[in-house]
Parts: sequence; C-alpha cells; structure tokens
Amino acid sequence: MPKDSSRNILLRQWKILKLIPTIGSGITSRQLRDILSDLGFSVTKRQIERDLLQLQEVFSSQYVLIIQNLAKPV
Repeated sequence: MPKDSSRNILLRQWKILKLIPTIGSGITSRQLRDILSDLGFSVTKRQIERDLLQLQEVFSSQYVLIIQNLAKPV
C-alpha cells in the first residue's frame, strides 16, 4: 500500500476502529501494529498511537476510554 497517502491513512484508521474490541480487555498498540502489518500496512507503533489520538478527537466517548487504555505503556 502507498505510504502516507490520505487514502492509506483513512483505510488504516478504519481498520483500527474495526479491530478495537467493544468489550473485554482491549488490544495494545503493538498488537494493532502486528495485525495491520499482516494486512499489508507499513506502520509503526507510534503511528498507531497518533491514529488513536486522532480517532479519539473524532469519535464519541465510547471509544475514548478504550483509546486511553491503549495509550498506557504495557
């Protein structure tokens, strides 16, 4: 996939939203990076963290708690 294109970022962020569990213990940014890498995205853990922060600004509070938990170091 092309690196840093707006389309690629949107696709990656959409996948992140789909991968975040709505119940249970959540998923770490490292796990997200590994899954996205397996799906063909060239992405770093830090990029995932930035995506999560951007998504937090856009989406409702149901994701805010999940995203805040993901930002904590493991």
